Amino acid sequence: MSMAGLRAAFGLLLAGWLVLAGGLVVDARRGSPEATLRGYLADLEARRTEAALAALAPDAAARWRDFVEFQQFNRYRVVSIAVRSPSLLESLTQRRAWRATEVTLVADISEPSGVEWRGSTVVPVEFVDGRWVLLRPPFAT
Repeated sequence: MSMAGLRAAFGLLLAGWLVLAGGLVVDARRGSPEATLRGYLADLEARRTEAALAALAPDAAARWRDFVEFQQFNRYRVVSIAVRSPSLLESLTQRRAWRATEVTLVADISEPSGVEWRGSTVVPVEFVDGRWVLLRPPFAT
């Protein structure tokens, strides 16, 4: 390979790394609904039903109130949380904000009866009025 070819290859490699670094910075600044989900679970465990309901979208809070009140007696140990966002290309072509659309939660749940189980759930999320809201409670179907 000639010296000019080597410089061009190095330049392309450097440009790729710069694009990757820029993308990571932009992605980190977008914010994440993970804290909202963790706060919701903490509020449930502490039996702060109204605070847990406040993490839900208003129509979801009204619809799922009984479910949330029942769930407050469980204990939750988060195993993993994964946040899904559309790709930048998908956001541009569909003219949607480049934000998270759902969160996958895997948790170990302990019921008051002593029954323990591991569950996973996908929770749709939305960024509304400067804050993340859950569009339905975890494990609700």
